[in-house]
Amino acid sequence: DIYEASGITSVVQSFGKKSQRENLWSLSKIEFLSIVKESVFLVLIVIGILIAGFVAYQSNQIYGTPSLPLTRYMVVQIAGGISLFSVIILIIYAGEAVHRTRKNKTFEFYDALPVSNNTLYLSKIISLTGVAVVLTLVGILVGIIYQTVNGYFNYEIGMYLTYNFAKIFPAYLMTLLLAFFIHVLVNNKLLGHFIVVAIYIGLPLLLNLA
Repeated sequence: DIYEASGITSVVQSFGKKSQRENLWSLSKIEFLSIVKESVFLVLIVIGILIAGFVAYQSNQIYGTPSLPLTRYMVVQIAGGISLFSVIILIIYAGEAVHRTRKNKTFEFYDALPVSNNTLYLSKIISLTGVAVVLTLVGILVGIIYQTVNGYFNYEIGMYLTYNFAKIFPAYLMTLLLAFFIHVLVNNKLLGHFIVVAIYIGLPLLLNLA
């Protein structure tokens, strides 16, 4: 019998720079969505917003009389109220990003894929950076909503963006990088959290005492 070629072409696997970028983007998106869709994340965001609004309300009164919620006051007051919960979120999920792979043993799955460890870790850092951007934007949105509810519409968006992305966002970024680095080195998640909190609280205290 004579068999004719079926016409099926061979599949060529590509492991070049383009495929690496696509893998990085895909993994980053998966990590980011897995964080922002979690109920714990949303609960912490809501609590942070409520506390930020309460801090702004209490700080924006003079002898019991509410004053205008000027943007130059709002950026500081809102950041002061929501930053703590933002830092908690970043520390928790930096640990989760590292230890989720170890706990579920998905590293065995990734070992079978054309994904390097550098790509895997970088995707987690990118996703956490995206979370930090979301937290920064939430602070801006809360300030604008608070001003609107109180009948003040001179938002000064430039001031919001400058203050939050020049001062608050870099602090978030340093926090998540510190937490991620510690958790990569420490196999125990709770111990990693403890070390990060100890550094985060203890280092400023030592600098003040010096």
